[in-house]
Amino acid sequence: MFEVELTGFDELEKKLLKLETKTSKKIVRKAIRDAAKILLKQMKVNAKTMVGGNMGNLIAKHLKTKAPKRQRRGEFALNVGTESKANELFVHITKAGKRHFIPSAIEFGHGNAKPIPYMKDAWDKKKKSVLQALLINIRDLLLSEAAKP
Repeated sequence: MFEVELTGFDELEKKLLKLETKTSKKIVRKAIRDAAKILLKQMKVNAKTMVGGNMGNLIAKHLKTKAPKRQRRGEFALNVGTESKANELFVHITKAGKRHFIPSAIEFGHGNAKPIPYMKDAWDKKKKSVLQALLINIRDLLLSEAAKP
């Protein structure tokens, strides 16, 4: 899992704080979702090309964005990963009874298998554009809210 914390945006934070809580949450949520779509798209491409085969297509098909169930007050997070209802497709149980989650085993390596970091590669490739899209989305949504009577 990758975590990004944006700092140094004092002016933006002040504008968000001036808005009603409900409005500022709506702005941040929409901006994060839109920016996460860029990352999700690259992860799907990487799963198909880097992992390849049926497993790559299956992983790409089931990659989704989802807000975590618990979040701290004043924070908003969004996870990008396989959808939970498809997780049983990706569990491999060895003869010894050990359970392995296949997308994680592919991403981080397992046993003698080398890692294929399709998710980390997507983040490395799209980090700049995701953060830029996030800032642009917040700015544009703030401006549109400020223009409302």
